[in-house]
Amino acid sequence: MTRTSAQALIGIGVLVAAVSLLANPFGLGRYPGFGWVQEVGVIIGILEILAGFYLRVRAPRVTSPEPRRRKGQRPAHARGTRAATAHLEAVGLDGSKVKLPLAVVLDREVAERPSARAIREGKNLE
Repeated sequence: MTRTSAQALIGIGVLVAAVSLLANPFGLGRYPGFGWVQEVGVIIGILEILAGFYLRVRAPRVTSPEPRRRKGQRPAHARGTRAATAHLEAVGLDGSKVKLPLAVVLDREVAERPSARAIREGKNLE
């Protein structure tokens, strides 16, 4: 049984219990007060809810299988990041580091503060 069918069983149980409890206000009850048919309906609804929760816990989770890859091949996300950084300028003695340009959107007033400070102090921001 799948998790979806277990959830459907829970929903049906809630519906049966609710209709049984509210039979008199809906005009479905034959006798005034809470009758034996309503009691049976509530019990059946509660049993369906409990069975649905039990089956939902026991149902296996459906997961997508891991895509197959050749022996020694890196995962797709790792190959994508390598391709994205391949064009960047290598830095360091062994080239293990790259210079990553970063664009940040700022208000003009906020962006001009570091530039003005660098000009005052005679520093190069590059």
